[in-house]
Amino acid sequence: EEQMLPYSIEAVGQQAESVPNQELIIVVNGSTDASAEIARNSEIDMPVHVIETATPGKKHAMNLGMAAARSDFIVFNDADSIMPRDAVFHAINALETDKTRLVGAPRKPLRPSGEGFYEHDFASAFYLMNYARRTARPDQKTVQGWFMALNKTRLAEELEFPQGASPDDTWLSAFVGSRFGTEAIHYQTNLPGEYISPTNEQDMLAQIARHSLCRRLVRHEHPNISDYFNQVEEYYAQTMTDAEFNKRWREETLKLGVDFDSWIDEYNTFKSRIGNVADAMFDTLVNMNGTWERIESSKSLEHDTKEMKYAS
Repeated sequence: EEQMLPYSIEAVGQQAESVPNQELIIVVNGSTDASAEIARNSEIDMPVHVIETATPGKKHAMNLGMAAARSDFIVFNDADSIMPRDAVFHAINALETDKTRLVGAPRKPLRPSGEGFYEHDFASAFYLMNYARRTARPDQKTVQGWFMALNKTRLAEELEFPQGASPDDTWLSAFVGSRFGTEAIHYQTNLPGEYISPTNEQDMLAQIARHSLCRRLVRHEHPNISDYFNQVEEYYAQTMTDAEFNKRWREETLKLGVDFDSWIDEYNTFKSRIGNVADAMFDTLVNMNGTWERIESSKSLEHDTKEMKYAS
């Protein structure tokens, strides 16, 4: 994350062009790289506050950030992700409507410019197909945790992340949705972020299976959230048939330069493996306090991020 952090911070700083009077709070918890130093030395057009703590866990970091924030409007952004320009402006506008309680957005994997084709790289194809899968349904009712915006006053007692919750922040949108209904979730499909995805199969399995495992734990630990996931599936079934969704998914994938028909069988096989790995990880990667073992990732920037581009 230390490689992506300067670009992530710079992207946050650009949000001041459309929304003044912002502050950036960076929580560094248990990091062993140069993230804390990078955060302290950042220079952007807004105050930057760095909180360092030895307590691990993303939900703990998010609680600290929310407690320190002086504004009612809170926007979470992962350190390895680059926020699109004006993302905060549009999120605040959405939050000012009567029904919206949480705003999310998709994010698209980057690749070094000029290197090969996605058709010949399963890792890139897989993550782009996942991205296309989310954009194929623009009215997503569970949002990824890399970018989430909320008004903490409106959420009131829903503000804090339950200490028993598993460390997958997708659960927050389900938590909000279970309280306020599917209309409380707003998805900014046209404002995708950017990130570096894992580059080898082992990392892919570990990362995605952990998310899959988290959802299972959330369903087990919070029955009301489990009910919401079921409600979302019913909502999706009513708004789009499987045939319509698969057609749109294929179209969105092809727009990204990925040969959908060549990859779909391998994609589905890999998704099945993810489920099997998630089962095996239950006893080995997580204890009941929600503390995860550290996994080294192959995410890296072999080229300057600013020279990267999408496949489109």
